[in-house]
Amino acid sequence: MVLELASGSTMTLRELIHAVMNTGNWNKVTSIMYDTYYTENDQRKDIDHAYMNVFAELIELPTIKSSDTIMIVEHTSLLPGETDDTTIEKYVDVHLKDSSDEVTSMSYVDWAEIVDMNISCDTDLTMYEQLTHVLWEMTFHGFSNEAVKQSRLDLERLVESTDTDDDNLLAWEDFIDE
Repeated sequence: MVLELASGSTMTLRELIHAVMNTGNWNKVTSIMYDTYYTENDQRKDIDHAYMNVFAELIELPTIKSSDTIMIVEHTSLLPGETDDTTIEKYVDVHLKDSSDEVTSMSYVDWAEIVDMNISCDTDLTMYEQLTHVLWEMTFHGFSNEAVKQSRLDLERLVESTDTDDDNLLAWEDFIDE
């Protein structure tokens, strides 16, 4: 299901944020976020504040049109190590899909590249639930675009500094055989 506006056009992430904000119930998103992804030990007030800052930053980003799509997909799988069908869990996956149907992670992607992408959802999640899952994926490495960029740079430096000739590393082909 692609989110649609009254005009029949698809909804972008920025438009979804505005739609949620216009309901006056943005706290539904943070409530779902808290219940889904955080523990009782996490500070609810801090989570609310962090995501309000994310909302504000996202809607202020410049418009960059994209042909890529934010995909929201629901999956089911057995719990790890289980074989009984009663141990099936549902989870939501959020990723990017480009015009050639290549799927990539949203992690480490500049928010300016994501905010004006259309959203496609294959489930009947509410707009609050959809926004929750997208924001969770986007903020996994930081609560600001700058923090995500810094995390990406840190990872790139780590990869560049890794000695690929290290005798302790396994070749991918050897790993598959294991």
